[in-house]
Amino acid sequence: NGEAIYGTQGDSLYGAQGQLVFTLKGGDTYAIYRAAEGETAPPANLRISNFECSKSTEIQLLGTDKTLKWSQKGKDIQVVIPESVRSKPPCQYAWVFRISRPESK
Repeated sequence: NGEAIYGTQGDSLYGAQGQLVFTLKGGDTYAIYRAAEGETAPPANLRISNFECSKSTEIQLLGTDKTLKWSQKGKDIQVVIPESVRSKPPCQYAWVFRISRPESK
């Protein structure tokens, strides 16, 4: 998860959204999901508000080799985290989603 912290800038464009905070680096946005007490896996679906993406956007959960499916819902995106990832999360207390938008690089 250090990729989402070291050498990044804090993000004020999207702001904190509940359990999500954001950082930026080199055209990538990192959505850091902070687990609630007792939460042991990322949610099955993650909604990120006021975040528009193009069809070329890729979203990956750091610590896995999975590119996640997502869909645009108005000005929000909905990210689907498969059970295969949820059953073996890469970390215990926070999960980082790298959102790569080629048009931003």
